[in-house]
This record gives sequence, C-alpha cells and structure tokens, in this order.
Amino acid sequence: MDDHLREVGPVFLAPRTHQWTVYRPGEICQWDLWEPSGLVPVGNGQVRRGWVVVACLGYSRAGAGAFVFSKEAPDVLWGMARCLWSLGALPELMVWDREGCLHAGKGRPTESHAAFCGQLPVDWHSCEPADPQANKGAGRN
Repeated sequence: MDDHLREVGPVFLAPRTHQWTVYRPGEICQWDLWEPSGLVPVGNGQVRRGWVVVACLGYSRAGAGAFVFSKEAPDVLWGMARCLWSLGALPELMVWDREGCLHAGKGRPTESHAAFCGQLPVDWHSCEPADPQANKGAGRN
C-alpha cells in the first residue's frame, strides 16, 4: 500500500488551475431549473412532478427559489419574478442555460422571455450549448 500511495500520491497533489470570477454588487444573477428526485405531495394523497426555479446573485451568492409545476414559460417566469421579489433587487444581467421555454434558438429569447425582460431594466444572456461553465463569466447580449 505504501508503494502504491507513493506512486499515485503526486497525481492527486499536482497543482490545479482555477479561475476566480469576481462580480460587482448587482451585476449578475445566475438562473437554473432544478427537479427534485421524487414526486411532490400536493394533498389528498396525490403527488405531482415539480421544479424549482433557482436564482443566485454573483456578488453575494444570495439565493432564492420558487416551486413551479411545469417547465412552461408562464410558470418559469412567475418563478423568476418570485425569486427577484425574494432577493429584493434586480441584477443588471440575468444568465440562463438554454432553457427551452426561454430560449428560441441562436441565442434569441422566446417572445415571453423577451417581454418579461423588457418590462424590467435588465439584460439577459443565454449560455452556449454544452458549455456548463459559461454562466460563470457570461457576456452581455
């Protein structure tokens, strides 16, 4: 065992490269949709599938969540409004992965997402496909 640890130990102790992104207060809010692993009890012995719209501010890492029962735009946008209300502030930029009800393709928002953002003094950004780290340093649209 000692010989094995001497051989593989340096692999685990090798220095790793990390990037630390720093945001100004109010600069960015990262959004995601999380699905609980099980069905949600809704009363009278019934259960339903549900999702949580999750928001996280880039500077303070403050977060909020809102439970919704569909991944359709009206529910997700209601969840976003609820999270913003809970956080008590508007970010300059709202960043999403390419959530189907909010992303119309080619980096464009759906009409409902554009209307939602257009009612608020915010900018939006949809991350590139298959790039989970992009929302850590998203640019503006």
